[in-house]
Amino acid sequence: MPADRRRTSLRIWGPVLLFVAVAGAAAYVALAPKHYRATAEVLVTSVTDARYKDLPVLRGPGAVATAVQLAKTSTLAESARQQLGLRESAAELLAHVHPHRAGSSTALDITATASTPSKAVKVANSFADLLVAEETAALNSAIIDQTTRTLEQLVRLPPGAKAGGQGTALRQRLATLRSLARSTNPSLRVLSHASAAQTVRPPAVPIVLGAFLGALLLGGLAGLLATARRRAGADRASAYDLSVTDHLVTQLEQRLADRIESLLAEQERLVAKEAELGARERALDEAPAPTQEPAPPDPARIAELESREQALAERLKGVTKRELELARRAGELNQREKELDARAGELEARSEELSRRAEELEELTAAAAPPEPEPQPETVPVPPAPPLPPNVSELPLRPGRWNLNELARIVEERGPDFPERQDEWQSYLFFLRSYAEPDGTVPASFDWLIEETFAGIVPAAAS
Repeated sequence: MPADRRRTSLRIWGPVLLFVAVAGAAAYVALAPKHYRATAEVLVTSVTDARYKDLPVLRGPGAVATAVQLAKTSTLAESARQQLGLRESAAELLAHVHPHRAGSSTALDITATASTPSKAVKVANSFADLLVAEETAALNSAIIDQTTRTLEQLVRLPPGAKAGGQGTALRQRLATLRSLARSTNPSLRVLSHASAAQTVRPPAVPIVLGAFLGALLLGGLAGLLATARRRAGADRASAYDLSVTDHLVTQLEQRLADRIESLLAEQERLVAKEAELGARERALDEAPAPTQEPAPPDPARIAELESREQALAERLKGVTKRELELARRAGELNQREKELDARAGELEARSEELSRRAEELEELTAAAAPPEPEPQPETVPVPPAPPLPPNVSELPLRPGRWNLNELARIVEERGPDFPERQDEWQSYLFFLRSYAEPDGTVPASFDWLIEETFAGIVPAAAS
Protein backbone atom coordinates (compact mmCIF):
# COMPACT_ATOMS: atom_id res chain seq x y z
CA MET A 1 0.00 0.00 0.00
CA PRO A 2 1.49 3.44 -0.89
CA ALA A 3 2.36 5.88 1.86
CA ASP A 4 -0.40 8.31 0.82
CA ARG A 5 -3.09 5.62 1.11
CA ARG A 6 -1.79 4.55 4.57
CA ARG A 7 -1.93 8.12 5.85
CA THR A 8 -5.44 8.54 4.39
CA SER A 9 -6.63 5.31 6.10
CA LEU A 10 -5.16 6.44 9.42
CA ARG A 11 -6.89 9.80 9.20
CA ILE A 12 -10.25 8.13 8.42
CA TRP A 13 -10.23 5.09 10.68
CA GLY A 14 -8.54 6.71 13.70
CA PRO A 15 -11.54 8.90 14.67
CA VAL A 16 -13.91 6.04 13.79
CA LEU A 17 -12.17 3.68 16.22
CA LEU A 18 -12.10 6.37 18.92
CA PHE A 19 -15.85 7.01 18.52
CA VAL A 20 -16.67 3.28 18.57
CA ALA A 21 -14.67 2.74 21.78
CA VAL A 22 -16.27 5.64 23.64
CA ALA A 23 -19.78 4.81 22.37
CA GLY A 24 -19.38 1.15 23.34
CA ALA A 25 -18.29 2.08 26.86
CA ALA A 26 -21.25 4.45 27.26
CA ALA A 27 -23.67 1.79 25.96
CA TYR A 28 -22.30 -0.76 28.46
CA VAL A 29 -22.80 1.70 31.31
CA ALA A 30 -26.37 2.43 30.22
CA LEU A 31 -27.43 -1.16 29.46
CA ALA A 32 -25.54 -3.06 32.18
CA PRO A 33 -27.92 -5.07 34.46
CA LYS A 34 -28.75 -3.44 37.78
CA HIS A 35 -27.83 -5.05 41.09
CA TYR A 36 -29.12 -4.29 44.55
CA ARG A 37 -27.26 -4.35 47.84
CA ALA A 38 -28.66 -4.69 51.39
CA THR A 39 -26.83 -4.76 54.73
CA ALA A 40 -27.83 -6.24 58.12
CA GLU A 41 -25.79 -5.35 61.23
CA VAL A 42 -24.89 -7.78 64.05
CA LEU A 43 -23.38 -6.59 67.34
CA VAL A 44 -20.42 -8.71 68.52
CA THR A 45 -19.58 -8.70 72.24
CA SER A 46 -16.51 -10.27 73.84
CA VAL A 47 -17.81 -12.29 76.84
CA THR A 48 -15.82 -12.02 80.09
CA ASP A 49 -18.47 -13.46 82.45
CA ALA A 50 -17.01 -16.36 84.48
CA ARG A 51 -20.34 -18.22 84.28
CA TYR A 52 -19.62 -18.98 80.60
CA LYS A 53 -16.34 -20.77 81.33
CA ASP A 54 -15.71 -23.65 78.88
CA LEU A 55 -18.83 -22.70 76.87
CA PRO A 56 -18.80 -21.76 73.14
CA VAL A 57 -18.94 -17.95 73.30
CA LEU A 58 -16.71 -15.33 71.64
CA ARG A 59 -13.89 -13.95 73.76
CA GLY A 60 -10.92 -11.64 73.41
CA PRO A 61 -9.96 -9.01 70.84
CA GLY A 62 -10.47 -11.42 67.94
CA ALA A 63 -14.21 -11.88 68.59
CA VAL A 64 -15.24 -9.82 65.53
CA ALA A 65 -12.82 -11.68 63.24
CA THR A 66 -14.19 -14.99 64.52
CA ALA A 67 -17.76 -13.81 63.86
CA VAL A 68 -16.78 -12.88 60.28
CA GLN A 69 -15.47 -16.42 59.71
CA LEU A 70 -18.65 -17.94 61.21
CA ALA A 71 -20.76 -15.87 58.78
CA LYS A 72 -18.78 -17.27 55.81
CA THR A 73 -19.41 -20.99 56.49
CA SER A 74 -21.16 -23.15 53.91
CA THR A 75 -23.39 -24.59 56.67
CA LEU A 76 -24.87 -21.15 57.34
CA ALA A 77 -25.31 -20.56 53.59
CA GLU A 78 -27.12 -23.90 53.18
CA SER A 79 -29.47 -23.07 56.08
CA ALA A 80 -30.26 -19.68 54.51
CA ARG A 81 -30.84 -21.28 51.10
CA GLN A 82 -33.32 -23.78 52.55
CA GLN A 83 -35.07 -21.12 54.63
CA LEU A 84 -35.60 -18.84 51.60
CA GLY A 85 -36.30 -21.70 49.14
CA LEU A 86 -33.62 -20.58 46.65
CA ARG A 87 -32.63 -22.67 43.64
CA GLU A 88 -28.96 -21.68 43.61
CA SER A 89 -26.41 -23.74 45.52
CA ALA A 90 -24.90 -22.76 48.86
CA ALA A 91 -21.57 -21.87 47.20
CA GLU A 92 -23.29 -19.59 44.65
CA LEU A 93 -25.28 -17.89 47.42
CA LEU A 94 -22.16 -17.43 49.56
CA ALA A 95 -20.37 -15.76 46.63
CA HIS A 96 -22.92 -12.88 46.78
CA VAL A 97 -22.67 -12.38 50.57
CA HIS A 98 -19.86 -10.25 52.06
CA PRO A 99 -19.52 -10.27 55.89
CA HIS A 100 -17.04 -7.65 57.13
CA ARG A 101 -16.25 -5.52 60.14
CA ALA A 102 -18.03 -2.18 60.28
CA GLY A 103 -15.05 0.19 60.39
CA SER A 104 -13.23 0.02 63.72
CA SER A 105 -16.35 -0.85 65.75
CA THR A 106 -17.37 -4.19 67.24
CA ALA A 107 -20.25 -4.58 64.78
CA LEU A 108 -20.42 -7.07 61.92
CA ASP A 109 -22.00 -5.94 58.62
CA ILE A 110 -23.48 -8.71 56.43
CA THR A 111 -23.91 -7.30 52.91
CA ALA A 112 -25.87 -9.29 50.30
CA THR A 113 -26.04 -8.53 46.55
CA ALA A 114 -28.95 -9.78 44.40
CA SER A 115 -30.83 -9.03 41.19
CA THR A 116 -33.92 -7.74 43.07
CA PRO A 117 -34.21 -5.47 46.13
CA SER A 118 -36.43 -7.89 48.06
CA LYS A 119 -34.05 -10.82 47.57
CA ALA A 120 -31.04 -8.78 48.74
CA VAL A 121 -32.93 -7.73 51.91
CA LYS A 122 -34.12 -11.30 52.63
CA VAL A 123 -30.65 -12.84 52.16
CA ALA A 124 -28.91 -10.29 54.40
CA ASN A 125 -31.52 -10.64 57.19
CA SER A 126 -31.56 -14.44 56.91
CA PHE A 127 -27.78 -14.68 57.33
CA ALA A 128 -27.87 -12.36 60.38
CA ASP A 129 -30.77 -14.19 62.10
CA LEU A 130 -29.43 -17.69 61.37
CA LEU A 131 -25.94 -16.74 62.59
CA VAL A 132 -27.35 -15.73 65.99
CA ALA A 133 -29.73 -18.74 66.10
CA GLU A 134 -27.03 -21.33 65.29
CA GLU A 135 -24.60 -19.95 67.87
CA THR A 136 -27.41 -19.88 70.47
CA ALA A 137 -28.27 -23.53 69.69
CA ALA A 138 -24.59 -24.51 70.05
CA LEU A 139 -24.43 -22.73 73.43
CA ASN A 140 -27.56 -24.47 74.80
CA SER A 141 -26.33 -27.87 73.59
CA ALA A 142 -23.03 -27.31 75.40
CA ILE A 143 -24.91 -26.26 78.58
CA ILE A 144 -26.92 -29.51 78.55
CA ASP A 145 -23.77 -31.60 78.02
CA GLN A 146 -21.94 -29.87 80.87
CA THR A 147 -24.98 -30.27 83.15
CA THR A 148 -25.03 -34.04 82.55
CA ARG A 149 -21.27 -34.42 83.11
CA THR A 150 -21.33 -32.31 86.29
CA LEU A 151 -24.24 -34.33 87.66
CA GLU A 152 -22.39 -37.59 86.99
CA GLN A 153 -19.32 -36.26 88.79
CA LEU A 154 -21.45 -35.24 91.78
CA VAL A 155 -23.16 -38.63 92.06
CA ARG A 156 -19.88 -40.56 91.77
CA LEU A 157 -18.28 -38.65 94.65
CA PRO A 158 -17.78 -40.59 97.91
CA PRO A 159 -20.00 -39.48 100.82
CA GLY A 160 -17.24 -37.51 102.49
CA ALA A 161 -16.41 -35.52 99.36
CA LYS A 162 -20.07 -34.66 98.65
CA ALA A 163 -20.27 -32.56 101.78
CA GLY A 164 -16.80 -31.09 101.25
CA GLY A 165 -15.43 -28.41 98.99
CA GLN A 166 -15.51 -30.51 95.83
CA GLY A 167 -19.18 -31.36 96.26
CA THR A 168 -20.04 -27.73 97.03
CA ALA A 169 -18.22 -26.58 93.88
CA LEU A 170 -20.09 -29.10 91.74
CA ARG A 171 -23.44 -28.02 93.23
CA GLN A 172 -22.64 -24.38 92.53
CA ARG A 173 -21.70 -25.23 88.94
CA LEU A 174 -24.99 -27.12 88.51
CA ALA A 175 -26.91 -24.10 89.81
CA THR A 176 -25.01 -21.82 87.40
CA LEU A 177 -25.71 -24.09 84.43
CA ARG A 178 -29.42 -24.26 85.37
CA SER A 179 -29.59 -20.45 85.40
CA LEU A 180 -28.00 -20.31 81.92
CA ALA A 181 -30.37 -22.91 80.39
CA ARG A 182 -32.42 -21.66 77.42
CA SER A 183 -30.48 -18.38 77.29
CA THR A 184 -29.40 -16.61 74.12
CA ASN A 185 -25.75 -16.35 73.14
CA PRO A 186 -24.46 -13.10 74.68
CA SER A 187 -21.72 -12.83 72.03
CA LEU A 188 -24.05 -12.04 69.11
CA ARG A 189 -27.14 -9.89 68.76
CA VAL A 190 -28.87 -8.54 65.66
CA LEU A 191 -28.41 -4.77 65.91
CA SER A 192 -30.45 -3.81 62.84
CA HIS A 193 -32.14 -5.65 59.98
CA ALA A 194 -31.88 -4.57 56.36
CA SER A 195 -35.02 -2.64 55.40
CA ALA A 196 -34.16 -1.33 51.93
CA ALA A 197 -31.66 -2.13 49.19
CA GLN A 198 -29.36 0.26 47.33
CA THR A 199 -28.94 0.18 43.55
CA VAL A 200 -25.46 -0.80 42.38
CA ARG A 201 -24.47 0.53 38.92
CA PRO A 202 -21.19 0.24 37.01
CA PRO A 203 -18.98 3.36 37.49
CA ALA A 204 -19.69 5.42 34.35
CA VAL A 205 -16.85 7.96 34.46
CA PRO A 206 -13.97 5.46 34.92
CA ILE A 207 -15.29 3.17 32.17
CA VAL A 208 -15.79 5.91 29.55
CA LEU A 209 -12.50 7.59 30.46
CA GLY A 210 -10.67 4.25 30.25
CA ALA A 211 -12.16 3.53 26.82
CA PHE A 212 -11.18 7.02 25.58
CA LEU A 213 -7.59 6.68 26.82
CA GLY A 214 -7.34 3.15 25.44
CA ALA A 215 -8.48 4.29 22.00
CA LEU A 216 -5.96 7.17 22.03
CA LEU A 217 -3.19 4.78 23.07
CA LEU A 218 -4.05 2.26 20.35
CA GLY A 219 -4.26 5.03 17.71
CA GLY A 220 -0.87 6.43 18.74
CA LEU A 221 0.74 2.99 18.63
CA ALA A 222 -0.75 2.35 15.20
CA GLY A 223 0.65 5.69 13.91
CA LEU A 224 4.11 4.97 15.28
CA LEU A 225 4.06 1.48 13.77
CA ALA A 226 3.05 2.84 10.35
CA THR A 227 5.85 5.46 10.44
CA ALA A 228 8.42 2.81 11.38
CA ARG A 229 7.24 0.56 8.56
CA ARG A 230 7.47 3.41 6.01
CA ARG A 231 11.05 4.21 7.06
CA ALA A 232 12.09 0.55 6.92
CA GLY A 233 10.47 0.14 3.51
CA ALA A 234 12.30 3.16 2.10
CA ASP A 235 15.68 1.80 3.32
CA ARG A 236 15.07 -1.61 1.80
CA ALA A 237 13.72 -0.38 -1.55
CA SER A 238 17.08 0.32 -3.26
CA ALA A 239 18.72 -2.92 -2.13
CA TYR A 240 15.68 -4.92 -3.21
CA ASP A 241 15.58 -3.38 -6.69
CA LEU A 242 19.28 -4.30 -7.28
CA SER A 243 19.10 -7.93 -6.14
CA VAL A 244 15.66 -9.05 -7.25
CA THR A 245 16.71 -9.87 -10.84
CA ASP A 246 19.68 -12.01 -9.87
CA HIS A 247 17.58 -13.84 -7.33
CA LEU A 248 14.84 -14.66 -9.82
CA VAL A 249 17.32 -15.94 -12.42
CA THR A 250 19.05 -18.18 -9.88
CA GLN A 251 15.67 -19.53 -8.71
CA LEU A 252 14.54 -20.38 -12.27
CA GLU A 253 17.82 -22.19 -13.04
CA GLN A 254 17.48 -24.29 -9.91
CA ARG A 255 13.87 -25.23 -10.75
CA LEU A 256 14.90 -26.34 -14.29
CA ALA A 257 17.74 -28.51 -12.96
CA ASP A 258 15.40 -30.18 -10.43
CA ARG A 259 12.82 -30.87 -13.15
CA ILE A 260 15.41 -32.50 -15.46
CA GLU A 261 16.62 -34.78 -12.66
CA SER A 262 13.07 -35.88 -11.82
CA LEU A 263 12.35 -36.74 -15.49
CA LEU A 264 15.50 -38.89 -15.75
CA ALA A 265 14.60 -40.77 -12.56
CA GLU A 266 11.05 -41.43 -13.87
CA GLN A 267 12.47 -42.80 -17.14
CA GLU A 268 14.74 -45.23 -15.29
CA ARG A 269 11.80 -46.44 -13.16
CA LEU A 270 9.66 -47.13 -16.27
CA VAL A 271 12.46 -49.17 -17.91
CA ALA A 272 12.84 -51.32 -14.79
CA LYS A 273 9.06 -51.87 -14.61
CA GLU A 274 8.95 -53.06 -18.28
CA ALA A 275 11.76 -55.56 -17.61
CA GLU A 276 9.93 -56.98 -14.58
CA LEU A 277 6.67 -57.41 -16.54
CA GLY A 278 8.51 -59.25 -19.33
CA ALA A 279 10.07 -61.68 -16.87
CA ARG A 280 6.71 -62.45 -15.30
CA GLU A 281 5.11 -63.15 -18.73
CA ARG A 282 7.88 -65.59 -19.62
CA ALA A 283 7.47 -67.38 -16.25
CA LEU A 284 3.71 -67.81 -16.84
CA ASP A 285 4.26 -69.26 -20.32
CA GLU A 286 6.73 -71.87 -19.02
CA ALA A 287 4.63 -73.04 -16.00
CA PRO A 288 3.01 -76.60 -16.40
CA ALA A 289 -0.79 -76.87 -16.52
CA PRO A 290 -2.58 -78.51 -13.54
CA THR A 291 -3.22 -82.28 -14.07
CA GLN A 292 -5.81 -83.02 -11.32
CA GLU A 293 -8.50 -81.28 -9.29
CA PRO A 294 -8.35 -81.08 -5.47
CA ALA A 295 -10.12 -83.87 -3.62
CA PRO A 296 -13.62 -83.06 -2.24
CA PRO A 297 -14.02 -82.82 1.56
CA ASP A 298 -14.75 -86.04 3.51
CA PRO A 299 -18.40 -86.14 4.83
CA ALA A 300 -17.38 -88.29 7.79
CA ARG A 301 -14.74 -85.75 8.80
CA ILE A 302 -17.28 -82.95 8.54
CA ALA A 303 -19.79 -84.86 10.71
CA GLU A 304 -17.07 -85.59 13.28
CA LEU A 305 -16.14 -81.90 13.46
CA GLU A 306 -19.82 -80.87 13.85
CA SER A 307 -20.36 -83.39 16.68
CA ARG A 308 -17.22 -82.16 18.48
CA GLU A 309 -18.39 -78.56 18.10
CA GLN A 310 -21.81 -79.48 19.54
CA ALA A 311 -20.17 -81.32 22.47
CA LEU A 312 -18.00 -78.26 23.16
CA ALA A 313 -21.10 -76.03 23.13
CA GLU A 314 -22.84 -78.32 25.66
CA ARG A 315 -19.76 -78.29 27.91
CA LEU A 316 -19.64 -74.49 27.65
CA LYS A 317 -23.28 -74.29 28.78
CA GLY A 318 -22.53 -76.55 31.74
CA VAL A 319 -19.48 -74.51 32.74
CA THR A 320 -21.49 -71.28 32.47
CA LYS A 321 -24.26 -72.72 34.63
CA ARG A 322 -21.72 -73.90 37.21
CA GLU A 323 -20.08 -70.45 37.28
CA LEU A 324 -23.48 -68.81 37.89
CA GLU A 325 -24.21 -71.27 40.71
CA LEU A 326 -20.78 -70.60 42.28
CA ALA A 327 -21.36 -66.84 42.02
CA ARG A 328 -24.75 -67.18 43.73
CA ARG A 329 -23.26 -69.28 46.55
CA ALA A 330 -20.41 -66.79 46.93
CA GLY A 331 -22.97 -63.99 47.33
CA GLU A 332 -24.86 -66.01 49.97
CA LEU A 333 -21.60 -66.73 51.83
CA ASN A 334 -20.66 -63.05 51.70
CA GLN A 335 -24.06 -62.03 53.10
CA ARG A 336 -23.75 -64.68 55.81
CA GLU A 337 -20.27 -63.39 56.69
CA LYS A 338 -21.63 -59.83 57.02
CA GLU A 339 -24.41 -61.04 59.33
CA LEU A 340 -21.89 -62.93 61.47
CA ASP A 341 -19.68 -59.82 61.66
CA ALA A 342 -22.66 -57.72 62.73
CA ARG A 343 -23.63 -60.25 65.41
CA ALA A 344 -20.02 -60.39 66.59
CA GLY A 345 -20.00 -56.60 66.91
CA GLU A 346 -23.24 -56.69 68.92
CA LEU A 347 -21.85 -59.40 71.22
CA GLU A 348 -18.64 -57.39 71.70
CA ALA A 349 -20.64 -54.24 72.55
CA ARG A 350 -22.78 -56.18 75.03
CA SER A 351 -19.64 -57.71 76.56
CA GLU A 352 -18.10 -54.24 76.99
CA GLU A 353 -21.35 -52.95 78.57
CA LEU A 354 -21.43 -55.89 81.02
CA SER A 355 -17.77 -55.30 81.91
CA ARG A 356 -18.47 -51.63 82.50
CA ARG A 357 -21.46 -52.44 84.73
CA ALA A 358 -19.37 -54.94 86.64
CA GLU A 359 -16.66 -52.33 87.25
CA GLU A 360 -19.28 -49.83 88.45
CA LEU A 361 -20.72 -52.41 90.86
CA GLU A 362 -17.23 -53.17 92.17
CA GLU A 363 -16.59 -49.44 92.72
CA LEU A 364 -19.95 -49.04 94.47
CA THR A 365 -19.27 -52.07 96.66
CA ALA A 366 -15.83 -50.72 97.55
CA ALA A 367 -17.36 -47.35 98.39
CA ALA A 368 -19.88 -49.04 100.75
CA ALA A 369 -17.24 -49.34 103.46
CA PRO A 370 -17.43 -46.46 105.94
CA PRO A 371 -14.69 -43.92 105.27
CA GLU A 372 -11.90 -43.66 107.77
CA PRO A 373 -11.96 -40.45 109.79
CA GLU A 374 -9.44 -37.94 108.56
CA PRO A 375 -6.87 -36.74 111.12
CA GLN A 376 -7.72 -33.29 112.33
CA PRO A 377 -5.21 -30.72 113.60
CA GLU A 378 -5.26 -30.42 117.37
CA THR A 379 -5.09 -26.63 117.34
CA VAL A 380 -8.11 -26.04 115.03
CA PRO A 381 -11.58 -26.89 116.42
CA VAL A 382 -13.70 -28.81 113.91
CA PRO A 383 -17.45 -28.24 113.86
CA PRO A 384 -19.70 -31.28 113.62
CA ALA A 385 -20.18 -32.49 110.04
CA PRO A 386 -23.62 -32.08 108.48
CA PRO A 387 -25.66 -35.21 107.78
CA LEU A 388 -24.44 -36.92 104.59
CA PRO A 389 -26.74 -38.06 101.80
CA PRO A 390 -27.22 -41.78 101.29
CA ASN A 391 -24.37 -43.62 99.61
CA VAL A 392 -24.59 -44.81 96.01
CA SER A 393 -23.27 -48.19 97.17
CA GLU A 394 -26.68 -49.04 98.56
CA LEU A 395 -27.77 -49.83 94.97
CA PRO A 396 -27.56 -53.63 95.26
CA LEU A 397 -28.75 -53.65 98.93
CA ARG A 398 -31.84 -51.49 99.39
CA PRO A 399 -34.27 -50.23 96.69
CA GLY A 400 -35.42 -46.63 96.93
CA ARG A 401 -38.85 -45.21 97.20
CA TRP A 402 -38.94 -44.12 93.55
CA ASN A 403 -39.52 -46.02 90.32
CA LEU A 404 -37.99 -44.62 87.11
CA ASN A 405 -41.03 -45.55 85.00
CA GLU A 406 -43.38 -43.81 87.46
CA LEU A 407 -41.06 -40.79 87.57
CA ALA A 408 -41.04 -40.56 83.75
CA ARG A 409 -44.86 -40.69 83.75
CA ILE A 410 -45.03 -37.84 86.30
CA VAL A 411 -42.63 -35.73 84.20
CA GLU A 412 -44.71 -36.37 81.08
CA GLU A 413 -47.95 -35.35 82.86
CA ARG A 414 -46.69 -32.42 84.97
CA GLY A 415 -43.78 -31.31 82.79
CA PRO A 416 -45.78 -28.92 80.55
CA ASP A 417 -46.51 -26.83 83.67
CA PHE A 418 -42.75 -26.20 84.04
CA PRO A 419 -41.44 -25.67 80.44
CA GLU A 420 -38.23 -24.04 81.66
CA ARG A 421 -37.13 -27.28 83.43
CA GLN A 422 -38.10 -29.87 80.79
CA ASP A 423 -34.58 -30.28 79.36
CA GLU A 424 -33.05 -30.57 82.85
CA TRP A 425 -35.54 -33.27 83.94
CA GLN A 426 -35.00 -35.27 80.73
CA SER A 427 -31.22 -35.17 81.31
CA TYR A 428 -31.67 -36.50 84.86
CA LEU A 429 -34.00 -39.29 83.65
CA PHE A 430 -31.42 -40.31 81.04
CA PHE A 431 -28.70 -40.34 83.72
CA LEU A 432 -30.75 -42.40 86.25
CA ARG A 433 -31.59 -45.03 83.63
CA SER A 434 -28.01 -46.37 83.91
CA TYR A 435 -28.55 -47.21 87.61
CA ALA A 436 -32.18 -48.43 87.57
CA GLU A 437 -33.20 -52.09 87.81
CA PRO A 438 -35.02 -53.79 84.89
CA ASP A 439 -38.37 -53.10 86.62
CA GLY A 440 -37.49 -49.39 86.98
CA THR A 441 -36.58 -49.43 90.68
CA VAL A 442 -34.04 -46.72 91.53
CA PRO A 443 -31.56 -47.33 94.42
CA ALA A 444 -32.27 -45.54 97.70
CA SER A 445 -29.02 -43.58 97.38
CA PHE A 446 -30.71 -41.44 94.70
CA ASP A 447 -33.81 -40.51 96.78
CA TRP A 448 -32.29 -37.21 97.94
CA LEU A 449 -31.28 -36.30 94.38
CA ILE A 450 -34.73 -37.08 92.95
CA GLU A 451 -36.56 -35.14 95.67
CA GLU A 452 -34.26 -32.14 95.26
CA THR A 453 -34.25 -32.09 91.41
CA PHE A 454 -37.91 -32.94 90.78
CA ALA A 455 -39.24 -30.71 93.58
CA GLY A 456 -42.63 -29.35 92.66
CA ILE A 457 -43.93 -32.46 90.89
CA VAL A 458 -42.99 -35.21 93.36
CA PRO A 459 -43.81 -35.20 97.11
CA ALA A 460 -40.95 -34.83 99.57
CA ALA A 461 -39.89 -37.74 101.81
CA ALA A 462 -41.73 -38.06 105.12
CA SER A 463 -39.65 -36.84 108.03
